Amino acid sequence: MRKVRGIYLVIALALVALIVLGVMAPQPAEASTEKERELEEVRAAIRALPAVHLLTEEDRPAVLEAKRLAENWLSKYNGRLIDLCVLSGKLSESLERLGISDIQDAPVALPPTGGSLFLAPLGLLALLAGVGILIPRKQ
Repeated sequence: MRKVRGIYLVIALALVALIVLGVMAPQPAEASTEKERELEEVRAAIRALPAVHLLTEEDRPAVLEAKRLAENWLSKYNGRLIDLCVLSGKLSESLERLGISDIQDAPVALPPTGGSLFLAPLGLLALLAGVGILIPRKQ
């Protein structure tokens, strides 16, 4: 019985180690930094626009520049309008008010997220826990 518990404990610890190492894998920092910096430029351009109800034809160049920055960022990083958060609504309303065509948010195929690497060991751990509970114990 002690051997079974020892093996069970070793397997459980190995699975926990795999889960932690798989989830906490290092990400490329520089690419993320460049992407975030450019995204912040787009957001700053949108924030600099006046309120939608105050837009005039004089603001058209600023709105077109914000649209250009947003489209460039979306195409370069395969982004979505949702990445701009609430500001995507302000940009869309500004474009609509000035009669400029809106930015098309193309569907993006999402890359694998590694969920199977996380859930498979977790499911195996749950299975082993269930088996450990069902093993008859001598009192």
